[in-house]
Order: sequence, then C-alpha cells, then structure tokens
Amino acid sequence: MTNLQATRTRVVTWEDPTDAVHTGKTISGIAYLRALQSGELPPPPIAVLLGMWITQVSEGRVVQSMLPGETSYTTLELKVNYLRPITAKTGTVYSEGKIIHVGGRIATAEARLTDAQGKLYAHATTTCIILRPSSPCGRE
Repeated sequence: MTNLQATRTRVVTWEDPTDAVHTGKTISGIAYLRALQSGELPPPPIAVLLGMWITQVSEGRVVQSMLPGETSYTTLELKVNYLRPITAKTGTVYSEGKIIHVGGRIATAEARLTDAQGKLYAHATTTCIILRPSSPCGRE
C-alpha cells in the first residue's frame, strides 16, 4: 500500500507593513503603487503569501491609483463571478483592475482574471466609499 497523501510545507516571510501603511497615507495612490512595484516599499503580507506582484501601473488601472494622499477607501460591495477553476496546469494568471467611476464619496471599479492566453477565469465589480480627510471645521 502506498501513501497517497503528500506532505506540503510553505514558509512565508514578510516585512512589517506598518511603515508602508504610514507612507501610503502621505503620498498619492499611484505613487504608492509605483513604490510597491519598484520594491521601494514592501508588499502587503497577503501579496507575499499569494505570490502576487504588480507588473504594470498606470492612472486608473490599479486599486487606489486615482486617490490623492491622505485619502483612503473601503469596500461597500463586491461581486465576483468565478467562471472556471484554476489548477496547477493553468500557469500564471493576471488580474487587471480598471476604475469605472470616481465621485466625491463613491468609486466603482471592475477587474478581470485571465491566463497568459487571455482566457477569462473570473470577473468582478466593486463599489467603494472614499474616506477623505476631515476639513479644519470638522466637515468633509
């Protein structure tokens, strides 16, 4: 009788994201993403765990790239459509996000997950609330 269970181990090491988060609050979204892409800032731990990296950054094509410094956001709604499974044979997959709309308080975006041949594996839309810094009088 053979043992059909394989033992798998993964050791993940990452840098404390605190400094990168603080820096991200002082620069624009696109400057932050470019700093992540160049390695000037360490990637978020989830990116290290999943083996994700930024290959291209342009205005409006990556999450938060449209926001000025000291502005953040959080997700209000997220809808994902999974179309086919990703297996070991799939190879590298690419995710491209695009801004649909940026308003005063609400932003919407879409994303597509494809393989190297352009085959679609998933697509998604999101609605986010923009959290701008308070004005000196306490109003936004």
